[in-house]
Amino acid sequence: MKEITQRITAAERHVRLEINFQDKLAAVGNTVTRFTEEVWENIILKSIPSNWHDSGKDEIQFLIFYTDDTYFCQKKRNKYDFETKSTYWASYVFNEGSNDQAKELYELFDGLSRVQKQANYSVWIQEGKELYDNAFYFQSKYVKKMVDIQNLLLYSDWRILPDAPKKMENEKEMWIKWRDELRKLMRSFDDFETPYKAYEYVSKIKIPFDPRIYLREYPNQEVEYLSTEDQYVKEEFMASNDWVAARILDISDFVQNYIPVEVVVTKKVKKLLSELKIEKYFPYYDFEKYVKGDQY
Repeated sequence: MKEITQRITAAERHVRLEINFQDKLAAVGNTVTRFTEEVWENIILKSIPSNWHDSGKDEIQFLIFYTDDTYFCQKKRNKYDFETKSTYWASYVFNEGSNDQAKELYELFDGLSRVQKQANYSVWIQEGKELYDNAFYFQSKYVKKMVDIQNLLLYSDWRILPDAPKKMENEKEMWIKWRDELRKLMRSFDDFETPYKAYEYVSKIKIPFDPRIYLREYPNQEVEYLSTEDQYVKEEFMASNDWVAARILDISDFVQNYIPVEVVVTKKVKKLLSELKIEKYFPYYDFEKYVKGDQY
């Protein structure tokens, strides 16, 4: 009967928690949590009684807590070898700690491992959000550059028309070559392994001089068109007069067609704006467009 009882007790004894001191890991079943250096040094090691763990002298290697409130503890002790006159670590099984101490240690590690696990999840979620944000940023930069190149082509469509004005004998052929160079720069987003790779690609793109910029820089045409590195630049406005002209037209259209709208605010806000003389900080804004509503 005693033998049967012992077998039942052994069968009901399971591992609750395992602690690997060397790697600062806590394991519950298949779930493993790594403690941060700060938590390990400032909380865990300072909470363990010195008879259990004495850093540099008598340290825990592995600590296992069981469901029947027992434990297994393997430690290593720093010893001195008088023959070789050197120190070495010797492992041994520690069983001198009380069950009450073991229970307190279990509660410490169990609680901290749960907190550390959730903290790790929070970090992973934040990192995931940042990764998503970065991916969106990288993709948006790629899209903007591709749109800019498309606009360079759009703004120069008229340059290859039969009746387009010319300042050089072979100017039309030069425009065709320039537009071909632009098309070579355009790549599908799916061509890149990651959003960052797409961003990296567009960040290194250089735009070739259009023929009119080339003529301005080389009025005697002593250098072959697009044959040198200095005929490629990072910014669109430095490479294309048509780009600049289109932007100026956009700004002009906005200025001429902008209609200020009235902003309804409470009487208190209207009075506050007046008392603060806020118009001196925003000299170009018409604060007369702020009208008082019915509320106080």
